Amino acid sequence: MQKIKVDKEPSNDNQNQRLQALLLLEAELRRQPTQMALSLWAVNEVRAVVDYSQCFLLRMNRVGKARVTAVSSLANVDRNAPFVRWIEQQVSKVSKERAKSDGDAQAQIIEISLAGNTSKHNNEVYPFQQTVFLPFYDRSGRMFGGLLMARSKAWQEAEQVIAVRLAETVSHAFQALTSQKRLRVWSMPKWLGLGVAGLVALAMFIPVPMTTLAPAEIIADEPVIVVAPIDGVVARIFPDANVAVKRGDLLFEFDNTELKAGADIARRTELVSQARLATARQAAFSDPQVYRQLAIAKAEVELARAEKIFSENKLARTIVRAQKSGQLIYTDRKDWIGKPVRTGERVMEIADVKRVVLRIDLPVAEAINLRNGADVRLFLDANPLKALSAKLRHASYFAVEQPGVGLVYRVVADLEVGGERKIVPRIGLRGTAQIFGEQVFLGFYLFRKPISSVRQYFGF
Repeated sequence: MQKIKVDKEPSNDNQNQRLQALLLLEAELRRQPTQMALSLWAVNEVRAVVDYSQCFLLRMNRVGKARVTAVSSLANVDRNAPFVRWIEQQVSKVSKERAKSDGDAQAQIIEISLAGNTSKHNNEVYPFQQTVFLPFYDRSGRMFGGLLMARSKAWQEAEQVIAVRLAETVSHAFQALTSQKRLRVWSMPKWLGLGVAGLVALAMFIPVPMTTLAPAEIIADEPVIVVAPIDGVVARIFPDANVAVKRGDLLFEFDNTELKAGADIARRTELVSQARLATARQAAFSDPQVYRQLAIAKAEVELARAEKIFSENKLARTIVRAQKSGQLIYTDRKDWIGKPVRTGERVMEIADVKRVVLRIDLPVAEAINLRNGADVRLFLDANPLKALSAKLRHASYFAVEQPGVGLVYRVVADLEVGGERKIVPRIGLRGTAQIFGEQVFLGFYLFRKPISSVRQYFGF
């Protein structure tokens, strides 16, 4: 232990002024509203009556370890600083030694040496080696903190008396600002920490359902797909998008300029071939050579008639009508007018608004083992607070490329709209689907992705 050097009091020190300043400080101390304000005030304002170079305020936790909570001239404390850790270690050591000893349990000044602390890089020694530690005691006599004052010159007896009085006042102020049980800085006991760790370890074996999240959309169940019957350019779309249509209503029309001309030419060709056949029949009675050409003339008439029928049928297919009643769904009229399409290309669909299903685009990275009939919950973007229930119908075997998402599995689920639920979600609504899979341990559920990443990285 370090011996505190004490000089004789100089004859000319002004004790009356110090006592007056002490009374003013005590009055100001009582006006501090919080423990933080009191801590900063104690390490900075006490310098008015006690001459020190640096002051530290420490608080003890419930296991007796000291923590620096305030340092003079600093707004915040870096508890990772080597010197701060050194001070905490020294004060904690002294506190534990005094707790085990049977001596004076409430010493007003405790000797603490900081001479053992040097920089690891340049061997610099802490310059303020004259230190005093003024402990704080609670009502039961247990130490819950203290002030560590350091300077380079020896301490005088009168200064120690004033410092002790101020420390007692600060200690009383801390006790007034907090309850007896919370005077020490809270720290989890070792047994409690082990117990919590054990409970967490046991909780990792709780069985929970494996779940995954994926974007989803309400789509029609088995809609009638309206495709282009011929190659051509869309000239006109009659009904607007997302309106109800009836069977036989006009949907869209192709540009028929060339087809009209082709049908007219086919009709004229048929008339010409019929005229040639009539002429050949009249001449066949008198000219055997013409009679031999009669079969060719008949074949030409049949060919012309077939071309006419084909042209007229193709012209008739330029107008597309609804094959059933329902809701007409397509993107936008401007997207299709003037657009060339191929035979069989999808243009529209007619859906029954009361028959809807849930389509889920499950990313490959989020895929889990899926089974038919698994529970699914849908959180619509339009109503995220109310989940819709569904049952998984099937999932695609192969992943497909989805723009903006990547490879996804197409999953279809049937919405449960029976019972109390009368309103069927509108086609086109989007949201997030939660798919429930098999039962797994909570630990695997939480660390599935890290485990997968580690296995992919190390290859086992």
